[in-house]
Amino acid sequence: MANTVLTSTIISKELLMQFENSLIVARKVDWQYNDKFATSENKIGAQYRVRIPVLFSVNRNNLAFSAQAVTEKYSQLTVSNSYTVPFTFFDADLALKIEDFSSRYVKQAVAVLAATFDTDIASACVNCYAGSSVDGGVTTATPNSAGWVVGSYATALTSDTILNAFQVLLDSGCPDDGDIVGVLSPRANRQLANAQLTLFNAQESISRIYTKGYIGDFSGIEFNVSQSMATHVNGAQGTLAVTSAASNSLSAYAETGTLTVTALTGAVNAGDVFVSTVYHVNPLTKAVTANYKQFTVVTAAAIGATTVTVSPAPVVSGPDQNISAPIASTTLTLIDATAASGQESLVFHRAAIAAVSPKFEMPKKSSFDMAEEIDENQLRVRFLRGYDMVGASGTVGFVSRLDSFLGFKTLRPEWIIRIRHN
Repeated sequence: MANTVLTSTIISKELLMQFENSLIVARKVDWQYNDKFATSENKIGAQYRVRIPVLFSVNRNNLAFSAQAVTEKYSQLTVSNSYTVPFTFFDADLALKIEDFSSRYVKQAVAVLAATFDTDIASACVNCYAGSSVDGGVTTATPNSAGWVVGSYATALTSDTILNAFQVLLDSGCPDDGDIVGVLSPRANRQLANAQLTLFNAQESISRIYTKGYIGDFSGIEFNVSQSMATHVNGAQGTLAVTSAASNSLSAYAETGTLTVTALTGAVNAGDVFVSTVYHVNPLTKAVTANYKQFTVVTAAAIGATTVTVSPAPVVSGPDQNISAPIASTTLTLIDATAASGQESLVFHRAAIAAVSPKFEMPKKSSFDMAEEIDENQLRVRFLRGYDMVGASGTVGFVSRLDSFLGFKTLRPEWIIRIRHN
C-alpha cells in the first residue's frame, strides 16, 4: 500500500477506532442519553435529569380502590470530566502509511485516554466520586454511589462469589435479560480461571480458559478483563451506631440518606460499606430476601462527626421500601477490616451506569491546519493540530491535541456489585 498524505479526517477516524477498541468498562455502560447532549444548547457542564422507574404497592385480596400517590424520581446526569492528550508530530509523518502513523502516535495516545475513561467510571462505583479535571474549568460532579459488596480482600475470587453477586442482583429486581456484565482485574481473572478449571464446563469454555486465559461468559454474565479497575481503602471506623429514628425511617425514595450516629472515633472514607442487621427487601415483590442490607458511604466523614451520608437511603415502608425494619438503635458493621484495601472487580447491569460524550465547539479550520470532530456511535473525539508561533507550548512548531468530554452517573446503584478479592 502506497503512502498517502494523511488528513485530519483520516487521523481522527483512526483515533476513534483505536479509542473504542481500547475501552473496556466504558463500552459496557448505557449510552442512551448521549443525544441529550448533542445539540447546540447543551454545552459542557449541562445537566440532564434521568427518570428513575416508579415503584408501586399491590393490595392482596382487596378490590377496594386505594389511591397511591405517584412521585416521579430523578437522578442528575452531569458532564463533569474533560480529557486532553497533547502530543507533537512532524510534517514528514503525514506522508506515512496510516498503519505506521497509528503505531507511532495514535495507539499510545488513545491507550492512555481509554485507561483514564475506564478508571474514572470504575472509581465512581468503588470510591463514590466522579473524578475531576482542571482543563476547561470543569469541576467534580455530585458523588456517585455503589450498591453491594461481595467477597473479601483477604480471600481469592471463587465461582461462588460470582454466583453470590448474581443472586444479589436478582434479589434487587435486576432483570436477567442478557445485559448483566462483569469486568475483572487481571488478578481476579486469573483466580476465577483457575477455579473454573476444576468445575464442569463445556469443552469450548475449557479450551478458551486454557488457550486465552480469560473467562468469557460465566453464570449468564459476560466478563472482560481490565487493568483500570479501582482500588478502595477502608476508613478507620469499624461500626456505625445509629441513634436517631428520624433520619432513617423514610417512606419515599431518596438518592442518599443521612444517618445520625454516635460520634465517630475514626474517619470513614467515601466508598466504605457497612452492613446492617436488617434484611434487604426485593423492590418488586417486597419479599424479605436472605441478604443483610448494605449501605455505602457517599461522602467521607472525619473523627467526631455525628452524621454520615449513605446510599441507598433506608426506606421502611411504601412502594420504595428497601429494608425489612427500621435501623434506628442498631449497629452497622464495616465490611472487611479497617484500613483494608484492594483492587475491586465489578458485576453490573448495563442500565445501572449511564455515560455521555457531548459535542464540541470546533474552531475554524483557518486557525488550525487540521481540525476534526468524529461523532460515531457514542463517543466523540476532537483532534486539533496547529502551529505555535510564540512557543506557548514550550517550543515553536506544530502542536496537536486529542480532546474528549465525559459525563457518567450510577443511576441504579442497587444493580452494581463490587467484588473484593486478594
